[in-house]
Order: sequence, then structure tokens, then C-alpha cells
Amino acid sequence: MINKIIRNFSAVMLNSVFMAVLGFILVPILLGSMSQEEYGLIVLTIFLSVKNGVLGIFEFGVQPALTKFVAEYTAKDQPGKIAGLLGIVFAFYTVLSSIIVSILLFLSSYLLSEIFNVSEQYLLSYQKVFFYIVASVFLQFYNVIFAGYFEGLHRFVTTKLVDVVCYIIYFTTALILLSTGHGFIEIIKAVLSIHVFTFIVYTILFLRASHGTKCLKWPAPEDRAILAKYCLALFSGRIASVLFNQSPKFFVTTFLSPAYLAIYDVVAKIPNLTKVIMGFGNSVVVPAASELSAKKDDQSNKTLFLVGLKLNLMFFVPFLLCIGLLSEELLRLWVGKSFVEYAYLMQTLLIVPFLSLFISHGSSIFLGLNYKVGIFSFFGWVIFSVSALYTLLLINNIELLAVTTGRFAGLSIVIPISVWMFLRYFKIPYRQFSLNILVLLTCAIVPYTASILLKQNFSCQSYMVLALWSAALYLPYVCLIYFLVLGIEEKAFVTKIVKRVLRRS
Repeated sequence: MINKIIRNFSAVMLNSVFMAVLGFILVPILLGSMSQEEYGLIVLTIFLSVKNGVLGIFEFGVQPALTKFVAEYTAKDQPGKIAGLLGIVFAFYTVLSSIIVSILLFLSSYLLSEIFNVSEQYLLSYQKVFFYIVASVFLQFYNVIFAGYFEGLHRFVTTKLVDVVCYIIYFTTALILLSTGHGFIEIIKAVLSIHVFTFIVYTILFLRASHGTKCLKWPAPEDRAILAKYCLALFSGRIASVLFNQSPKFFVTTFLSPAYLAIYDVVAKIPNLTKVIMGFGNSVVVPAASELSAKKDDQSNKTLFLVGLKLNLMFFVPFLLCIGLLSEELLRLWVGKSFVEYAYLMQTLLIVPFLSLFISHGSSIFLGLNYKVGIFSFFGWVIFSVSALYTLLLINNIELLAVTTGRFAGLSIVIPISVWMFLRYFKIPYRQFSLNILVLLTCAIVPYTASILLKQNFSCQSYMVLALWSAALYLPYVCLIYFLVLGIEEKAFVTKIVKRVLRRS
């Protein structure tokens, strides 16, 4: 099991880092080649997608359900149930996509002019490409099925490699289009080409898999009931999660303008990426917990929670703090001086992935165990409702600051309750856990003091200097957490991982 987790988590991390690097390179190139509103319309296109956008509301919890049940049925050697599972979700998404596409096309003029505030200067040209945006919905939903299936087989390397290859194609295409004088409409078409390439690659891989030619089998009634119950439990929470993640862009483009959307996209890029990486990493935990549950190994799931949470804290908290402390320097080097004034927005957004650390890992294990799934749907709605209300009340007064601070307003309410649930279920002493968190936060004084000294005595004029500064802040903090927060079991786990990685390399 540990080998699967290491392999899958490594695939997720390498994929995320590589795509992040390409994305960071592309953003200033796009901003330098077009207006802020044109860039905002590219962001709007991504907003209207399934995997990374608002249409993920209609995913209905199918991908995590597929991942969980494919892993479980594989552990129990029940390939017929996997084939039936695939058959019903393909049929379901075909019908659902047809309905969504019909509605979006019917309302297209109203949505673009009245809801998303696309200016008259760009409205006609964006309307022409909107048909292709909507038509890609079919392929996007099918890609969700493929990803859930392969990840249920612990083939995260496959799904992440597909993502990387398709993104490289998009990145290369975008650079060629910009160098030959093409505009934002052609870039939007390049964005849509990712869905096409992904679908083609997944289809080929899927047909070669053992269940690929049996996907039309219909599942037994009891299996349909189990799937429906699990998906419905996830669905409400999935809606809340997508609304929470995508509502800031909706609020910005509706109450402000697509030009503000460009600013928000830049300052939210790193915080959102960190949250996505954490989510991908935790998705590795779902099939692992499900497989351990099928084998009745409760003690290993407890270890999985405690070790996984502390390792997440050890690696991500120092990263988030370093980004916050160096946000002005990062924005100056990355997108230019004009964005430095928005560094405070990035710093407030970094609070979101920090708080998410305390709920995402534990909830992933609960998903794998099929335990208290419904309660997290309720938590999701609390988080979204509080955050949305906060933003709506203040957006006319403080604009983007209302959007960024609203992101963690709801999380601050739910996190203490969630942590209490996890500690109670896994029988972890509250006092010891609280002391560990207090020590972790106290250790932040070290990188904070170091950042002040660096800024007073040196200037940051290149990415190399920024990288050295980051290392000088990050590594001491990680070491402090390793020695002062991690217990014997967690340290042994880290040592084991390092030895296996070094042995393989």
C-alpha cells in the first residue's frame, strides 16, 4: 500500500508542479499580448468548464464515486461490477450533457451580455466561439469518467501524464498563435483543444484496459442503489464545493468587470494551485482508505490520517508562509510592477489553503470509508453560504478585498468542528494535537524574522535570488516542524519514504 501511495502522490506532485511552471510562464506572456478584458475572457472560458469551472456542479460526485468503487471492486476481484458501474455513468453523462448544452445555447445571448458583462467591443466575437465552448461539455464529462476509472485502479500516473501531454500541446499552440499575431479568440480555441486531445488519449487507453470493451453492461439493482446513494451524498457537497471555488469569479465578473477578473486570476493563481495540489494529493488517499477498509484494516487508516495530516502540514504550511512573505517580490518579477499593489489580496487568499489542510485530508479518508459523507455536504454549504453572504454585503464597498477575505469566512467556522470529528473518530488526544499545532504556528516566527532581515539588507532582482530567499525561509521551517511536531511514527514514515525514493533513483 505504501508503494502505491508514494507512486501516486509523486505523480500528482510532479504533474502539478510541471503544469504550474508552464502556467506561470504563459500568464505574463498573455497579459503582455492582450488587454486585461481579453485575458479575462480567457479566464471566463475556463470558468465555464467542468473540471476547473462552474459546470463541475453537475459532476454529481461521479468521479470520486468511480474512484472509490473501482478500487473496492478491484480489491474484491469483481470486474463485472466495474463494467456495470461504467455502463451506467456513461449513459447518465450522455443524457445530462445533452440537457446542459441545450440550455446554455438557448440562453447564450442573455448570459454573455447580462450575467457575465461582456462589453460590446468583444461580445460578437465571443458569441461566435461560445458554441464550441458549450459543445466541448460532452467530452469534458466523458473525461471525468475516464479519470475516475483509472484513479480507482491506482493509475494516477496515467491520468497525470495525460494532463501533462495535453497541456504541453496547449502551451505550445498558444505560443505559436501569439507569435504569429493571433488574438484571444484563437487562444480560447486552443484552451478547448485540451478537452479534445484528452478525450482521444483517454479513449485509446480505456479501450485497451480490461473493462474497456464491457462498459455497456448494466449493473444489478443493488449496485445501482449503492452507487446512487453514495453519489447523492456527495452531490450536495459537490455543488457547495464548486460554488465556493467558482463564485469569486462570478462575483467579480458580474459585480465588477472582466478586467477585474484578470487581476483576481493573477493573485489567486498560486493559492488556488496549492489548494488543487492538496486536493489531488488527498485524492490518492480515497482509494487507499477504501482498499484498507475492504481489508478491515482500521489501524492503518488511523495511521494514514495522522501521518498524512502532519506531513501535509510540514510541507505546505512553510510553502504558504513563504509565498505570503515574498508575495510582492514574486508579483514584481512575474507579471510586473503594476500588480505589486495587489499583493495583499494574494496574502489573504493564502489563508484558504492553510485552513483547508485541516479538513481535506480527513474528509478524503472518510470518503474512502464511506463514513459521514453527508455531514461534509452540510459543511460545504455552510462554508459557501457564509462566504457568499460576506462577499455580497461588502463587494460594493471594498471590491476585490471582499472577495478574497470572503473566501475564508466560512472555513473559519467549519474547521474546528471537522478537526474535532477526525480526532474523535481516530481516537487521537486533543491536548497533544492542539500542542502540536501551537508549536507549528510559533515556529513561523523564524521565517518571518528572516524575511524582514533579507528585505532590509538585499534586493530581489531575479528569479534566482527569489528562489534562494524561498529556500532560506522554507527549509529551516520544515526542519523545525520535523523535529518539534512530528512524532516517532511520523518521522519513521518520512525516513521510509526517503529511503525508498533514493533506492529507486
